[in-house]
Amino acid sequence: MLIRPVRTSDVPEVVAIVNYEIENSTSIYEEQTRSLEAQQELIASITDAGFPFLVAEIDNRIAGFACYGTFRKKYGYRNTVEHSVYVSNDFRGKQVGSSLLQALIDCAKKQQLHVLVACIDTQNPKSIAFHEKFGFKKTAILPRIAEKKGKILDLAILQLDLRLD
Repeated sequence: MLIRPVRTSDVPEVVAIVNYEIENSTSIYEEQTRSLEAQQELIASITDAGFPFLVAEIDNRIAGFACYGTFRKKYGYRNTVEHSVYVSNDFRGKQVGSSLLQALIDCAKKQQLHVLVACIDTQNPKSIAFHEKFGFKKTAILPRIAEKKGKILDLAILQLDLRLD
């Protein structure tokens, strides 16, 4: 497995992973699938801000991706970022998510960031447990914060304090 920065040629596979999650889960609170152009713009906004957008490559296929970006725009939050990690359904159980999250943590430490935030739907206990294995602590539940496909959803907020090592 190779963890590396995203390339333009990776975007179709990244979009396929995103759209699978939009259509089949509550891990992304969107109902409309994302276009190639919208994903390219999102990647550019993240990387232009100096943040990483990484992919995991296995056998010349994109197995997953991870990124982080601005948590909130106010200056006081400048050392806190919100991250995302997604793994292709074809590559689950192969340590792709773990490799990507560790790479993000390493990037955040190099950038001297203080806190990584994870916003996870409470209907996804596997993702919550996955993050807790890396030391993330659940700090809040935002009940009834979102709606998708007629379901009212609760959001768990987890955070990793990078200064505690």
